[in-house]
Amino acid sequence: MEIPRIGEAKGIFEVFLPGAFLFIHIVAFIVIMLQPMSTLEATDSILYEILNSTFYIILVFICFGYLLGVFLRLLRPGGLDKISGFLMFVLQRRNRNMVMKSKRFPYFEWIEELCIECYQNEDITKFYRNIWADKRNSKYKRQFFNYCKNIIYFNNKDSSKEVFSAEAMIRFLTGICYALVFSIIGITICLLLLKFHSSYIEYYGPAYSNGLIIFLAVYMVVFIVLLLNFRISRIKEVETVFISTFNNKELF
Repeated sequence: MEIPRIGEAKGIFEVFLPGAFLFIHIVAFIVIMLQPMSTLEATDSILYEILNSTFYIILVFICFGYLLGVFLRLLRPGGLDKISGFLMFVLQRRNRNMVMKSKRFPYFEWIEELCIECYQNEDITKFYRNIWADKRNSKYKRQFFNYCKNIIYFNNKDSSKEVFSAEAMIRFLTGICYALVFSIIGITICLLLLKFHSSYIEYYGPAYSNGLIIFLAVYMVVFIVLLLNFRISRIKEVETVFISTFNNKELF
């Protein structure tokens, strides 16, 4: 069995890091929720035992981080892609044509536009029309796209590195965006409790709320920036696969 490697196909980069990020916030959420409900002595005793078990901390962190990463990996990028396209259309006028030509993954309309208007290469245009164009309206176009990636992977290791590097980035962006969504929801719940629940107000005070507000604002900004670039990154993945299939056209 091949060992997963960072940045390569089915590697740990796009799975573990988003899961670890989410796991840290889940632990923080649980601690914030439970501390006001328990005695200070009991809480300190539990935290002391946990912090003095380095091996178990690392083991739990790796196991649950990867488990949550797999969970995030199962969430599809389609919803993020639609939101990203909407934000690009509203906020980035220079990219409106790209958005209009890339409504449905894997963006055959945009690839056709590139072949005609950008590449202006007769061989590339001919390749698109002979191999890709007839899949444009097929219900199996996603399967065709995955088929292209698999053919490249098993027959050309140099091209496959570029293809799966682009794919790994999309998987990472998908995972970290969903992790940010869950983290933002958790922080919002904590802020509501610190605002309206007397036990939490007395235990933490206003300074804690201000810190959470800063975290919330930073995460919101990061989330929006990632979303604005999500469609562009996914288009880049498709462009990379298309050029790789052209460079290996003898396989198709």
